[in-house]
Amino acid sequence: PSLSDFEVNFRLCWISKSVTETEKQMKKKLCDLNIMLTIGGISFEDDRKKYRQNPSKIIICTVGRIWEMIKSNIIIMGKEMLLVFDEGDKLLSNVD
Repeated sequence: PSLSDFEVNFRLCWISKSVTETEKQMKKKLCDLNIMLTIGGISFEDDRKKYRQNPSKIIICTVGRIWEMIKSNIIIMGKEMLLVFDEGDKLLSNVD
């Protein structure tokens, strides 16, 4: 699939802190919500299992990993999701 195949009905934000620090802060403040961290360097298979067992509405991710999970039909984007992008500065630097 390509990005144009998805209806854009979810929320996006990007971070300047480390993803692990962001995850800790979000879990502390939003303790009743399930938050998932999925980035390169973590086993894709472990992430797949973790998400399938307990789908998250808030996902802290790198662009490459979230795209991989969407292409694999592991994550189906919905309007009640929040994606928090690590490396958002790199994503924005490629916008013409």
